[in-house]
Amino acid sequence: MMSLKIGIIGVGVRGASLSFLINKYFKKQLKIVALCDLIEEKSNKVKKEINDIKINIYKNAKSLVNNEKLDGLIITSHTD
Repeated sequence: MMSLKIGIIGVGVRGASLSFLINKYFKKQLKIVALCDLIEEKSNKVKKEINDIKINIYKNAKSLVNNEKLDGLIITSHTD
């Protein structure tokens, strides 16, 4: 079975928790290929904790969308 490639925009508490859950319970179905947050350290922390060096990091959502071939995108950032 082929896994779907997904990106996550916003890796604060909600986005980081969702990333960990996806990695733990849905690893066969979903592959996190990109993370995006204005605070790059947050994305790097999640990437390190997931332990996947292939995850691409972005500070700009538009760059993520334009540079990745995704099957799905999860947006957990707030609207403020």
